[in-house]
Amino acid sequence: MEATLVIFATRYLSALDLTDNQKPDHAHRRFHQDKTGVIRPDYDPPITSRFLTSDPAPEQWLLFGCLKYIKILAMRDSLSDALSESILYRMAQAKPELI
Repeated sequence: MEATLVIFATRYLSALDLTDNQKPDHAHRRFHQDKTGVIRPDYDPPITSRFLTSDPAPEQWLLFGCLKYIKILAMRDSLSDALSESILYRMAQAKPELI
């Protein structure tokens, strides 16, 4: 289960700017294996449905670019493991009017 979970989750963690050493820990906080052996996210599944049903996973910066004309408020807690400081910085560089 361990290797399967990490391999599965690594694909979906690629945009989080994590080191290889951080990915297994993050995978365990974001995914679990249910009693039937299926790997499931530990958050609202519709949020990830697009990523889980596409092959390959969509390029997330391309998707972020689609928000060009939409006002966005980005909030990040200093303890966040869902949005790294470096990714938030890249978002602000790509979209200077980001609030």
